[in-house]
Parts: sequence; structure tokens; C-alpha cells
Amino acid sequence: MMLQPYRRLRRRFPRIRCGGEKGRFKILFIGDRPVDLPTGEAQLMDVSRGGTCIVTDLRLPVHLPTVLRLQFQLQGREFDVCARVVWGRREDHGRFRYGLRFWGSSPQCLDAFHRNLDAIRIDLLA
Repeated sequence: MMLQPYRRLRRRFPRIRCGGEKGRFKILFIGDRPVDLPTGEAQLMDVSRGGTCIVTDLRLPVHLPTVLRLQFQLQGREFDVCARVVWGRREDHGRFRYGLRFWGSSPQCLDAFHRNLDAIRIDLLA
């Protein structure tokens, strides 16, 4: 898929359009309870330093704090982050779109994540 930066948006964290790159996620917590559920598949629609937007066939709880581990690859770089579901809506054909905010990573992991993402943005703008 072709990655593209969003250009004319005034956002705290500029987004990179992912065009449906595939990723995998595992729900870790629903509310304050740990859960052991199978891994799900998602398409990444965009990603920024603050979070990502995904589309999946699975319905995730949005009324309770839901934390998941998301793994994906962009331009040959591996990403493995925790995120919290902040919003969701039903799409056509029984799919669901969710906004995720990156959450709970150590400062060192978050810094490495930001460096990799910034490198991708620089490559795309060049």
C-alpha cells in the first residue's frame, strides 16, 4: 500500500495515511480486568505520534476502558505498541472503525516509536 502524509491539517500530531496496511491486535484489558482473547486483524487507516485509526471486523467495547497491543509494519519498520480505544463507529459491511490512543509505553519505547515514525514521515515528504 502507498503511505502518504496528510499535508494540510492542523493537528497536534501530523498523521500518515496507511491505506489499509494490515496489523494485528490482542485485547489486554477491558475495564480493569485482564482478558485472554484471540488475536484480531485490523487495517491501519492512519497513524501519528499520538495514536492510530483502524478498521476491523471485530466489535470492540468503547464504553469501558479497553487496552490492546497493536503490531504492524510500515516501510519495513516493525511497530509494537499498546493503545487504548477512545472512539468507535460501525462502518459498512459489518466492519468497525476505531480511534486508538497510544498508551502505557515506557518513555524509552515511546521515544523509539516516535523516532521510527518521524523517519517514515521524513522519507514520505522527501
